[in-house]
Amino acid sequence: IEAILHTDNIHHFGMVKELQMLYEMNSDVFDVSLQMCQTSQLDFPPREIVDIFAEPERKKIMRNLFLHFADISNPMKPWDICHRWAWCIIDEFFLQGDREKELGISVQPLNDRDKVNK
Repeated sequence: IEAILHTDNIHHFGMVKELQMLYEMNSDVFDVSLQMCQTSQLDFPPREIVDIFAEPERKKIMRNLFLHFADISNPMKPWDICHRWAWCIIDEFFLQGDREKELGISVQPLNDRDKVNK
């Protein structure tokens, strides 16, 4: 559930900060590993990198980050794919708005098919 909640863009800059801190705290390992991999002195990923990402808190950070990447990546896809997915999202929003109306609760602005200009 936490990873899904992290798809909300309100968490974007916090995740960027977490990733920067993760790099800064381990930059020596990341930089040496990258150099060794680029010169074929080491297989990728090196054991030290695996150990860094094996910690539960870092796994959670990466899980949230990858789901966030997937969530915001649509505009980077070819137009026909982007367009198709955008309409799927709009349909999902409208279905949620329909359900909110059925339950008698306030409908979020992007979820109201009667007010959104397609």
